Amino acid sequence: MENETLIEKINEDLKLLRKLTNEKPMFQIYEFYTGTELIMVGTLRQIARYTMYTCSTLKNYSYPSYLKKTENSETAPRLIKISEQL
Repeated sequence: MENETLIEKINEDLKLLRKLTNEKPMFQIYEFYTGTELIMVGTLRQIARYTMYTCSTLKNYSYPSYLKKTENSETAPRLIKISEQL
């Protein structure tokens, strides 16, 4: 009886491990600028914690229309996506 319980536990753990290894999380890496000064490089959540902006506010700073509108600004916050990392 003990062996059957152990085998069931191992099989459950293997199923979970297979599920986790098949999912490849992607993290988007951003550069956060104020004007032309680089403030930080990191994920959206990391930058939000550091700057005290919400993730949705930061995301707004990365949209092409906002970036175009603020390209000549010396003080506007801007978020540039630089890569995706596993």
